[in-house]
Amino acid sequence: MTRIPSRLHIPIGLRYMASAALFFSLMTVFVKMIGTRIPSAEVVFFRSVISVVLTLGMLRHHGISPWGNRKGLLLVRSISGFMALLCFFYAIARLPLADVTVIHFTHPVFVALLAALFLREHVSLRQAASLFISITGVLVITRPSFLTRSAVGMLPPLVVGVAIVGAILASVAYVLVRKLRESEDPLVVVLWFPLISVPAAVPIMWSNAVWPTPREWLLLAGVGITTQIAQVYL
Repeated sequence: MTRIPSRLHIPIGLRYMASAALFFSLMTVFVKMIGTRIPSAEVVFFRSVISVVLTLGMLRHHGISPWGNRKGLLLVRSISGFMALLCFFYAIARLPLADVTVIHFTHPVFVALLAALFLREHVSLRQAASLFISITGVLVITRPSFLTRSAVGMLPPLVVGVAIVGAILASVAYVLVRKLRESEDPLVVVLWFPLISVPAAVPIMWSNAVWPTPREWLLLAGVGITTQIAQVYL
């Protein structure tokens, strides 16, 4: 009789990815609870401030220089990540959480395509099939009028478009993270993202910023902390 192992061996990388997914999911819940009263750029701003403070503390503790080696790639990664986060937060506040999550999680398909183009990684038949399934899934949940011939139950096209653009920009950021791991400490990559996002968010939020309520302060703190933990695991 074959003996069943008492403990299933799960690679450490998969454990980290699962943990990151858990904390990213918690982050989306907090953003959804914040709603539309606080502009998306302001949510990104406070999230980034928290991340900068926490990451600088971690870098100081480990004695790592925060400036990195490939500053150009770090900058492009940070800008694409900032724009992706802005799109994602905007969509979360305006679409059902399940729908925007499905749209956002098409990014692994775009990651595979971009990795094939820029990192010369092979795209398997399984990955190609995943692309088709992902696009089909997005069409099913968004119910575009050109397929249904009806506006009933259709999600707002503009917001859906923003969510899809966010997924594409997120895939750009992830591919650059994969490239940067050749030369950068993970904490440096984590730091540059919010370090660029803070000044980038200020002019966008300046004209319509609002002062958070005590409840919103707690939710913003939750967004910052859960995102930071997820980024470190990722």
